[in-house]
This record gives sequence, structure tokens and C-alpha cells, in this order.
Amino acid sequence: METQTHPNAATLAHWEKNFPPLSQEQRTHVDTNAAAHYLNRRPQTLRGWHCHGVFPTEALRPLVINGRLAFSVAAIKAIMGVAQS
Repeated sequence: METQTHPNAATLAHWEKNFPPLSQEQRTHVDTNAAAHYLNRRPQTLRGWHCHGVFPTEALRPLVINGRLAFSVAAIKAIMGVAQS
């Protein structure tokens, strides 16, 4: 008999491998998937915010680089209450 695992266990393990803890993030800006992970939102939510021009805080407004969104790590840390390093 096989042991039951959570159906998303592999996905969760993959998700956590790709993103270091926010307090250890060294980049100045992150892509939509990383920002969504740190903000505990789906990437499509962040894209919707950008499309409609509505953000929880103006500091979270991303840069657009070659059609891709780049969110400020400093703004994410401020929103999430993580000390700046």
C-alpha cells in the first residue's frame, strides 16, 4: 500500500527551492512570480494590479523592462515587515 502525499507536495517543494527567504533576497528587483510568492498572492493578481493601475501601495508599482514586470524588493520587504539588510 502506498502512502498518500499531498497532491501539491512536489509543487510546494519546487516553489520553495526557487525563492530564498525574503530576508536573504539580494536582488534589488524580482520578477512577478517571486513577488507573488513573497506577497502570498497569485502572479495573476499582481498582473491585474498593474493592468488596472491599482496597487496596495504606490511603492509596489513595478518597473516595466522589455514588457516584463520588475518589483522592488525594498518595497516588498517594507510591506511584509522584513528588516532591510
